[in-house]
Amino acid sequence: MCEALSFEESFEAIAADEAIWDAQFAATDPARLAALVASVEAEINEGGTLPMFDERGEFIEPNEFEGNLSFEEVQNAGSAT
Repeated sequence: MCEALSFEESFEAIAADEAIWDAQFAATDPARLAALVASVEAEINEGGTLPMFDERGEFIEPNEFEGNLSFEEVQNAGSAT
């Protein structure tokens, strides 16, 4: 179920959402989480990631990197497999 984002959420709604996240994290297998962290760190160390923000802290759109695929190219590549 996906609800629209609201900047006017009540304290109760926020608390309920936090409870859901707390339960999700509590149910996470530490070994699987460690494996995920290790794979992310390996990808970062191998240069397989791109920064999200420039030196001024501004968000960088993915297509601003020279040689990167556009969103449409990524979508088309995914559907070709």
